[in-house]
Amino acid sequence: MVALGSARRLREPPLDQPHASPDATPEAARPSPPPSACHADQARPDFVCVGGMRCGSTTLWRMLRAHPGVFLPDRKELHHFDRDDAGGDAGYAAWFADAPAGAVRGEFTPSYMTRDGVPERIAAALPGVKILIILRDPMERAWSHYWYRVRQGAERRSFLRAVREEPRDRRPDAWRWAYCGWSRYADPVARCLDVFGADRVRVVFCEELLADPAGVLDGILGFLGLDAAGFTVERAPESNAMVTPRLRTLFWMTKRVDKAMRGRGGPARLVQRACFRASSMNLRQRRMPVPDAVRARHAEWFGRSDTRLRELLGRTLPWDR
Repeated sequence: MVALGSARRLREPPLDQPHASPDATPEAARPSPPPSACHADQARPDFVCVGGMRCGSTTLWRMLRAHPGVFLPDRKELHHFDRDDAGGDAGYAAWFADAPAGAVRGEFTPSYMTRDGVPERIAAALPGVKILIILRDPMERAWSHYWYRVRQGAERRSFLRAVREEPRDRRPDAWRWAYCGWSRYADPVARCLDVFGADRVRVVFCEELLADPAGVLDGILGFLGLDAAGFTVERAPESNAMVTPRLRTLFWMTKRVDKAMRGRGGPARLVQRACFRASSMNLRQRRMPVPDAVRARHAEWFGRSDTRLRELLGRTLPWDR
């Protein structure tokens, strides 16, 4: 059984690793790259965590990296199956070339689950691969996604306005603002169960991972064919915590000035540094609870998806009330 303790410190992701998947998209918002296959003589993953975004995948990634029998690349998200510029099969295999003999190799890219055609592409390239899915209260996920886009400087609307405009958003990159679309889990989960088979898919929940990390990890390690006996891991700290600006006017001003100064030398670099410092001081890490008026829309926005998800998994959901 997995024990919680301080025997082995969880490894932090590299500083240049993006915290969330910028190229993820719900359903068929963008075409998938052509099919790919890893040659038998190339290293390849034994399991893939395919989703979801803002659902605790980084926390789970850190926990699994601490197990001596698991090999995960230093870069969390490889995007081999949903990008044309991911480096090809040889580049993908290179990420796993340093895995110790006998280690269970894996990768985490939360956009895979919601990209049209990607589960099929993974199945064709990685016969027998096991699939991990981590989910979270859909309203909490949508709310976190919204504030992530605000922090990036890409969202200026209110949350309710953004959700109201989501179905008719025709921008080429509209998937970046699909706050509710990403939180309707039933169809992507059903597709994974259909493509890979129920015996090769394990769905876990962020709420249960945080409440009982040892128990959830026990189940995951068993699913991966690993022994949990004697494995001690720290309780993982919250990953990718919500960061919001204290003064939104100052936030947007520094973003605009920084963008205008990019690519310039001399004094412009000093201005950029000043903008960075001002922006950093203006940000605060805090929990922004979902307002009651927003939470009241849960059944309207996610009720049908939740009902089907319960049927698919044969269980209640952690956010059922």
